[in-house]
Amino acid sequence: MENLFNLSLLEPKINIDLIVQVFLLVVLALYSGYSLLLYKQLLILNKTIQTPRGSVLNVFGFANLITAVLVFIFTIILRLI
Repeated sequence: MENLFNLSLLEPKINIDLIVQVFLLVVLALYSGYSLLLYKQLLILNKTIQTPRGSVLNVFGFANLITAVLVFIFTIILRLI
């Protein structure tokens, strides 16, 4: 029973680090897509409802999109090194 929860015994069969890295890459890719959709919705919102602070929302939405994409790219680069 003690060996059932010992993950080091699975190492030759399953590389846990690779599974975690692939999972994180998928999550970051999904978040980048979500940021793109969020930014597009902000642009549509600001065209529909014009407010004096609309440009501030656009800047924050764009910053969120750029940050998400850069984190995704840096993660891929670090994975390849």
